[in-house]
Amino acid sequence: MLAHHAEARLERGRNLLRARLARRGIGLPAIGVGALAADLVVGPDAAGATARAAVAYAAFGKAPAAVAPLLGTRTGWAKALALVAGLVTVGLGLVGAAGRPDENGPAPRGATADPPVAPKDPVRTDRFGDALPPGVLTRLGTSRHRAAGAHVAVTPDGKSVVTAGDDLVVRVFDAVTGETRETRTLDGPFTYQTALSADGRYLAGVAFPAPEKIEILVWDLTTGKRAGRLPLGKDPATALAVHSGTTKVAFIRGPHTYPPSTLTTCLWDFTAAAEPVEVCAYKPKWEGYGEPRTLLSPDGEKLLAHQPDGRLLCWDVGGKKILWEKSRPHSKFFFFAPDGKTVAIEPHGVGLPGFECYSAADGAAVDGAGWDGNGTRERLSFWPVAVSPNGRLVALFQGQRRVVFYDTTKKAIVRELDDPRRVCGEENVGFWAVPTNFAFTPDGTGFVWRAPTVQRWDVASGKATWPVTWDQGHTEAVTRLSFVPHGTLISSANDSTNYVWDLASGRPKYRLPKGYGDLTTLTPDGRTLFTGATSSSREPLKGWDLATGKETRTLKGDVSFPQYGSSGDQEAAVTADGKRLVTLTDNHIGNERIPPGRYLTVWDLATGKLDREEKVDTRENETVLAPGGDVYLAFSRNDPNPSARLISTATGKELRRLAEDALTGNGARRVTMKSVFSPDGRLVATRVINETATGLSVGDRPVRVWAVATARALADFPTTGPAHFAFAPDGRTLVVTGADGFRVYELATRKEARTVAATGVPRGRKPGPFATALAVGPVGRTVATGHADGTVLIWDAAPPLAALGPADMGSAWKALADPDPKVGRAAVFRLADAPDLALRLFEERLKPAAPDPRAAALVQRLGADEFQEREAAEKELRALGTRAGPALAAALAGAPSAELRTRAERLMSAVSPSAPLFGEDLRDVRAVAVLEAIDSTASRQLLKRLATGAPEVHLTREAKSALGASQR
Repeated sequence: MLAHHAEARLERGRNLLRARLARRGIGLPAIGVGALAADLVVGPDAAGATARAAVAYAAFGKAPAAVAPLLGTRTGWAKALALVAGLVTVGLGLVGAAGRPDENGPAPRGATADPPVAPKDPVRTDRFGDALPPGVLTRLGTSRHRAAGAHVAVTPDGKSVVTAGDDLVVRVFDAVTGETRETRTLDGPFTYQTALSADGRYLAGVAFPAPEKIEILVWDLTTGKRAGRLPLGKDPATALAVHSGTTKVAFIRGPHTYPPSTLTTCLWDFTAAAEPVEVCAYKPKWEGYGEPRTLLSPDGEKLLAHQPDGRLLCWDVGGKKILWEKSRPHSKFFFFAPDGKTVAIEPHGVGLPGFECYSAADGAAVDGAGWDGNGTRERLSFWPVAVSPNGRLVALFQGQRRVVFYDTTKKAIVRELDDPRRVCGEENVGFWAVPTNFAFTPDGTGFVWRAPTVQRWDVASGKATWPVTWDQGHTEAVTRLSFVPHGTLISSANDSTNYVWDLASGRPKYRLPKGYGDLTTLTPDGRTLFTGATSSSREPLKGWDLATGKETRTLKGDVSFPQYGSSGDQEAAVTADGKRLVTLTDNHIGNERIPPGRYLTVWDLATGKLDREEKVDTRENETVLAPGGDVYLAFSRNDPNPSARLISTATGKELRRLAEDALTGNGARRVTMKSVFSPDGRLVATRVINETATGLSVGDRPVRVWAVATARALADFPTTGPAHFAFAPDGRTLVVTGADGFRVYELATRKEARTVAATGVPRGRKPGPFATALAVGPVGRTVATGHADGTVLIWDAAPPLAALGPADMGSAWKALADPDPKVGRAAVFRLADAPDLALRLFEERLKPAAPDPRAAALVQRLGADEFQEREAAEKELRALGTRAGPALAAALAGAPSAELRTRAERLMSAVSPSAPLFGEDLRDVRAVAVLEAIDSTASRQLLKRLATGAPEVHLTREAKSALGASQR
């Protein structure tokens, strides 16, 4: 009895805590407790564990397994109740107890000071002390020192490190401490081929302000404003370089065609109105010679240009003439000495280490000034990337993630720096990367290197001087997110890693290697994660135990499997019985055994052997695999009549086809479509995202939801601009992200349930959604968004909630049938937060469905003489929903009057599976959502009883579906 009262008191305290915190805009994972308060409850040794348990119980309704024993006794739950009550009373934070950076990780530091705020609206922070955007519960990972794909520069005063790249995000770091001083996004269109000046002042890039319109833009990063614009018409530009002192931009201009067209190396003063100066015109050789590159000397008086015709030439800017040229087909690693008199170039050949030195004036070799790679542990591929301000040290980058310093005086390697992620088997940095992520500080004591995070190294000791954050989350854009049972989330990113996160603490549990592409899938029991392998094409798939983070198995064969390494377009699913792994991949390289195309591959998980492998479509078409792997959707984007076909993976036969005119709207050809299945495979959402032939805007294309069983369109949800969309795990809500936030739609009512603005979220260039990846948490209560800086934000998608008491049961029951999804979903969350009260309510009022005995009489009243009587009967029948279906069908099967038939047919359409729900059916669906969220023995027993009801009633169908989901 005491235990029961303690648990009841704890639940009331938990609900009260959530309600009060929600009214203050405080998310539970970001709340903390002081050591003194926790000590009063459980003593100093268990303070942190009990605080985390209280947070987890409040957030998820369950305590973490590791600390559940602390709460298993009557006194344990009483202590936790006292802790929660104390939090409500004194308003303490739980930051310290809910988690801080690991002892081995970066030391926690406060973020840049924020202006004072009122106590009722405190600034919430993540576990690193950085502010969270409004509406965010927690941040997984950190944005500190992240600058994916950006160029690096150090300001002339040595006080700041500046990074900027194609995403137009500018970050400024304190050169001594590594603290982020500023993060902002430049205003500009889609931009690529960016270049950052050596002093960090200017960023130049090739922009596309409109179709078939190209221009070069230059921004002054000190003001954030544009400093220059050069229209290029339809001619693309590559190999940009920008110089501050002379305000010059070098680039190579011209179309890439076959046969090759004429290209021109140009030089442009972005502060003058004059046209660019042509340095050299040429026709590149078709065989190609790697990445083109231009580089201006420190004083801006000379230009080095490696052209696609295989020549490296040096141009006199003032004299407007070529000083010299050399045949260097594969060179792109070169730089000027600080005085501009000599040039260091990688050796002539492929993969040769070291560098050679030449006179910048005439190209003559400088004897004894180079290095042939001797004296290193590994002689393979050391490329020159930077030189110290005094010219003594040459930094060389090695393909296995290493930088070495060569002392030109001692003629020896004097220091080696290792990327901390460098482990056996990890992918090397691509040879195509232009070396712009290295810079010495002006005094020569520091070396800044972005790999994988931005880090400053002490040249004398070879030690990292900024806090190490690379192991605290992704370092590049997040590409895929998946919620996993038991409070876990899995994220994939462009940094070749998968992270497994503990949502209660916000900490990474494991960091796993990721293969080429985002091939990830879980077994039905949620215990094993399958990913693509990172190296061998004969061992393409690996399984990982999510409990331990250890590799448990490898799927392999005696032949090569290029479909897993030739394209990032990969999907996978484990069948519902857990016996087979199905993959759908785009094989664009192919070999004699497997020509290019879309491949369906099936593996037997019991034996680990290949069970089936066949080409199912061409590479030009798009395919999406449904959960469970039974069905896939194939979209023919080049077809004169674009269509989406649902195909059985077992037989290869077309099951159904989504209507072409409904799919594309106007029959436009050459469209591209994004598709997402619901977790149970019953629904699929689609959106046309491009029309390559017509050039028409697709900004107003809706997200359309279809029933897979009937191929019938169920609803359209308005969407503007590029977007991501995803279903909740129970398939009852759909979330759509846009440029400025996300919207939550309830599928039962086809209405918008909530809008969340993404205020204060750093983002890249527009247009584009504010997030790079999306996933929806259980019951649609939380939303996870991935971002270009490698972080994952967990958003509160629930409205502010008040605590639910026994006196509120009647109003909660009524709210479940409210046509306003904001009201109905609030009732779902409140009831799920009070499981004992909810189960008591449902045991009393929710019974296995049966045809309503009142329905037959009401149907006959549809033909009554009085209009008001007919209207009242129709209203009552509409409220009964599918419970009135048999009576309506029986009446229509007879010989009803014209009035009765019209009204009965209208009601039958209203209760069809494709129609929005209302009345009793709407309440039933929401009640089942509550039971599914509670996920207890008692709730599952009630679902089993409800599943025995009349099969035509929504309550029965939803209960069966919920039981199937719990068994999966």
